[in-house]
Amino acid sequence: MSKFPKVSIEFCAKCKWHNRAIWYVQEILQTFSKPGVNLIEDISVQPRYDFPGLFRIVAHKNENESKILYSRRFKSDVDDNLIEDYVYEGFPDSKFLKTLLRDYLFPDNNLGHIDRGTEREVLNQGGKKEVKKQEKQEPETPEAEAKAEAEGPECVACKVEEL
Repeated sequence: MSKFPKVSIEFCAKCKWHNRAIWYVQEILQTFSKPGVNLIEDISVQPRYDFPGLFRIVAHKNENESKILYSRRFKSDVDDNLIEDYVYEGFPDSKFLKTLLRDYLFPDNNLGHIDRGTEREVLNQGGKKEVKKQEKQEPETPEAEAKAEAEGPECVACKVEEL
């Protein structure tokens, strides 16, 4: 008898991504652990030897409803037009993964500190810096323009800590 919802973490065993997969398991278990609210009943770790470079996270709502939430982009994937919306460069940080899981399995639930002070427009493509999507504003002076360029995008995590 299968328990739902459940999550499958598939990875290339030859790439030795065992520790990364186990780390995601403990992050998921710590966050999605409230019966009747957001409990993920089953998390499986599936080492694969037949799919080089694979790292994929699949969420299953029930026997008939599953979705690939994350798949690592391969260096050989050069045609961006063929890439699905669940394909990212690098690996997701835990906040990003938890948000993907929550949005699919428990869309009405709050993730507490992860949601506080952030918007849905947070960009994080598997290990890249987490930045808030912003409208480009014209700097008033050349000095202000140079300062804005040197500072880069606004970090959401820093903004949350300032509050």
